[in-house]
Amino acid sequence: MSLAPSLRLLKQLALLLALLGLFWLGYQARRGWQFQHLFAPKRIVENFRGMDKLFHSNPIRKPGTIYNLAGAPQALPKDFSFDNKQLSIRDWISQSGTTGLVVMANGKLAFEEYYQGNDASTQVIS
Repeated sequence: MSLAPSLRLLKQLALLLALLGLFWLGYQARRGWQFQHLFAPKRIVENFRGMDKLFHSNPIRKPGTIYNLAGAPQALPKDFSFDNKQLSIRDWISQSGTTGLVVMANGKLAFEEYYQGNDASTQVIS
């Protein structure tokens, strides 16, 4: 009985295991890079839009009817006071990196607006 075929099979199995190990290490390195760059200023908006593509996720769908929020959206005031400073709402939205703003008042929708390429159908984390 010759050992050559079983030795060749053992070498092929070792090569296969090494390739699988390299694939796994590459996958883990990619995930680590994604995590490290999650909040990078040039990538953050797109990252938060595509979180389900960057990381493992399971969508949870609510069964039944989905209702729209009642109310007539209004304009926000031009500025507001915070920490004894007067701030422009538009400047604050721009500087804070806001991608969507929804304001509820008295149980009704008072304001809804989206920024940086998002819209009402964009799925993001909050």
